[in-house]
Amino acid sequence: MWSSWTILGLVQIITNRYGKACWRYHQLIHSVFGFITVLATISAVAIMLAARGLILINLHTILGFITFICIILLGIGGIVASSTRLGICNMMWKTKCLLRLGLIHKGFGYLMILATQASLFTGFLIYGLTSLEDGVEENLKIYCGLNVFAFFGTLIVFEILHQLFIRKKLVMADMFENHGDVMTREEFEK
Repeated sequence: MWSSWTILGLVQIITNRYGKACWRYHQLIHSVFGFITVLATISAVAIMLAARGLILINLHTILGFITFICIILLGIGGIVASSTRLGICNMMWKTKCLLRLGLIHKGFGYLMILATQASLFTGFLIYGLTSLEDGVEENLKIYCGLNVFAFFGTLIVFEILHQLFIRKKLVMADMFENHGDVMTREEFEK
C-alpha cells in the first residue's frame, strides 16, 4: 500500500501538475500510473482479505477500507474524465461538462491524497503501538515521520520549482514585449 499510495501517488501528481510542458505524454503517464495504483491497491487488499478476512477494528483498518473503495472510484472517475476528453464518449462541444468532470476528478484526487497519507500514518502508529517487539514503536514513528516529510517535502520542492519557472517564463516573455521604448530608424542611424 505504501508504494502505491506514496511513490505512485507522487508520480501521478508530479506528471499531471508539473509535467504539462511535455503535453503529449504527461496525461498518458498520469493515466498509466493511476491504473497501476488502482491495480496495486486491489491486489494488496485481496491479499489482506485472503489472509485475515475483513477486520474493521481500528481507525487504520476503517480508514484504509474506505480509502480502498474511494481509490477504485477515483480510478473509474479518471477513466470517465479521460474518455470524454479523448472523444470516446459522445460529449462533443460539452466543454463545461468536461471541465466539471476534470475538476471533480482533481478535487477527489487531492482528497484521496490526504486520506491515503492519513491511512498510512495511522497504520504506522497503530502497528507501532500494538507491536510486542522491542524498538518497533520507535522505528515506525521514524518511518511515519520520514514518509510524511518525503511525500509532502517532495511536493513542496516541486511546487517551489514550478512557481520559480513560471516567474522566469513571465519575466522572459515581458522582455520581448513592446513597451513603447522602440527606437525609430532615424534615431538608430544617428
